[in-house]
Amino acid sequence: MYAARCSEYLRFGYEVDAVTCGEFNRTSTLKLCDTPAILQEAGFDDLPMLYTQRHLLDALRPKDYYDPRCHGLAVEQVKRIPELLERPVLMCDSPAREDVLLSVLCAVDSDRLPLIAAIKPGGSGYYEMGEVQTNFVLAVYGRSNFPQYLDMLMSQERLVYYNEERGRDLNALAKLQLLRSHVVDPDLSDIIIHTPRCLVNMETAAQGGCDLDMEARDARDASGSLARRARWVRSFQGW
Repeated sequence: MYAARCSEYLRFGYEVDAVTCGEFNRTSTLKLCDTPAILQEAGFDDLPMLYTQRHLLDALRPKDYYDPRCHGLAVEQVKRIPELLERPVLMCDSPAREDVLLSVLCAVDSDRLPLIAAIKPGGSGYYEMGEVQTNFVLAVYGRSNFPQYLDMLMSQERLVYYNEERGRDLNALAKLQLLRSHVVDPDLSDIIIHTPRCLVNMETAAQGGCDLDMEARDARDASGSLARRARWVRSFQGW
């Protein structure tokens, strides 16, 4: 199992190198990894996790005050993303998007800002000559003003998962006491606290689509019934 994961880490590394050298298929996304077990425990389907070339190149571009899409990550940091996604510090509902889960990784950028991955479930992308269903990684970046941002992420209604030990490791990496002021019940460490909002919303939308399909079928059945009744009335009147 570990050997297979290492092989996948190497494959993603080769894809990163191919993109940066201009040798990767321009129309294809990259495959970061298969959906890690911790995300599957939270309710995500076991799908490939894709990452667009544009998002990769944005992650690698030097930080630019005037362009927040440039994240200034090193190539070696990007290559570690699949492994980091398997062991997040915490996962939480995005404060900004109803369709995204945020995963705080146990790593920092060159400014010692903790890395965050934004993940959107249930999408589709082009990989290896075909369209595939995916849990998309939309961005990986170091978050400025992280202590203040963490206040929102750690709220009871947003927190999906928290690992206390990796929280301490992240404190050491960032050289900040990021998580000391946020007390999480020890019984809630390393378990899925609630279903991510993005999955609940996706399920609700799918159910709404089913309800609309059912309403459309009912409308067609009613229309057909009225048409048959009208024909019967015309036939009766003619008789």
